[in-house]
Amino acid sequence: MTRQSGAIPFRINVEGEPEILLVTSKRSGRWVLLKGEVKRDMLPDASAAREAFEEGGVLGSISGRPVATYRQIK
Repeated sequence: MTRQSGAIPFRINVEGEPEILLVTSKRSGRWVLLKGEVKRDMLPDASAAREAFEEGGVLGSISGRPVATYRQIK
């Protein structure tokens, strides 16, 4: 089973409202999730932070609690 983690980058604007950062793929131009495989020596939240930076250039704080989880059989 391959484990993946991802990030949903957002910020709180001056009105106190959340703003979600949307990222597109360079190749296809489609909207993508900032996700990737969790390496053996990494926790999922650290992996999510790495993927957010590598794929979207995003820096910030990562919560240790997941927003959601799911299993997919391939």
